[in-house]
Amino acid sequence: MFLAGLYAGNAWTVRGRGPPRLASAIPVERAKGLSPPFHKAGPGSLQPRLLAGPAVLYLRRGRRPPVLAEAQALGRGGAAVNVAVFADLHGKILLCFKLCARWEQETGEKIDLILQCGDAGIFPDPSRLDKATRKHAGEDPEELGYFHHFARREGELRPFALAGRRREAEAVLGRTGHNLVFVRGNHEDHAFLDALELGAAGPAFPVDAYSRLYCLKTAEVFEFRAGGQALRILGIGHIGAGGGGDPGAARKPEPARSEERLLTLLCADRPPAVDVLVTHQPPDCEYVRLALDALKPRYHFFGHVRGARGPVLDSNGVTLSAKVESLGWADEPGRPLRPGVMGLLRWRGPDHHSFAVLDEPWLREYTARTWRYL
Repeated sequence: MFLAGLYAGNAWTVRGRGPPRLASAIPVERAKGLSPPFHKAGPGSLQPRLLAGPAVLYLRRGRRPPVLAEAQALGRGGAAVNVAVFADLHGKILLCFKLCARWEQETGEKIDLILQCGDAGIFPDPSRLDKATRKHAGEDPEELGYFHHFARREGELRPFALAGRRREAEAVLGRTGHNLVFVRGNHEDHAFLDALELGAAGPAFPVDAYSRLYCLKTAEVFEFRAGGQALRILGIGHIGAGGGGDPGAARKPEPARSEERLLTLLCADRPPAVDVLVTHQPPDCEYVRLALDALKPRYHFFGHVRGARGPVLDSNGVTLSAKVESLGWADEPGRPLRPGVMGLLRWRGPDHHSFAVLDEPWLREYTARTWRYL
């Protein structure tokens, strides 16, 4: 049985089994007489918990991957898992959390997780910026947003005396209860991330002072649970030769074993079940193409390239592939947000889910000058 794929404006909703096919552009809640598939979530709280253990070992034995992030949301019943999707941030991590908090305020629902497709701008030391980031930081201080708002101070696991931007960050994070999970891009301090990854037992590890930002290891399945639903996520960070003499790019991004781990996973007789593939590079990248063909996830979200793309049906006949616009400002008077910077995945299971690129009017309120005050 082919899965019915319904496209309405910029939103997909999917029911059934097998690869999707296009149907007429009609409101998804009216498709085939179905009632609206998603409703506002009731009150609840998100309490993430990380459990250690390499997922690949479980998969090779034919067992389910370990639960790596578990959420208990009281009163939410069978509500959808709401996942915000962002592409390249280039330091604008706090703005990302602000937009999610605003969406929660406007809708009365909760974001359960943020997925981010690389180039978050993880640079704890401004002296280690790559050339491109150093250039852009001279024009836009928010390229150093991680350093200002999220970086740990030497010898500390928690932020110290909150002053200035630290108070600002804590106020924004206090309005939301979700974490941000990202893959590496080409504009990160890979030596810093390497050191954290080598000391981490699980498939995701915290990189910030608040334990709200988690980096996904390439080729280890991350299973997120919330509201009785499970979402299996696989990340592929930027894999390729480092360039130049920049400290942030002077070695190959990601430990070399990431490539071996990925190829082992993709060439397995029984590859793991994956719902969402998150990558920095687009579908025409060799490793990403192999993953799409071998795993056939329901969704693929990526970054790196300019502009928004999709959602479109991948050549594997199953995956809906999409890139939202990089988080930044439009080149027009007032410098508002670029259109299409935020996506929303609603997940109730492999046969009941939807994705939309948001175009709400309130997004236009956020400009290069006003976003800090909203």
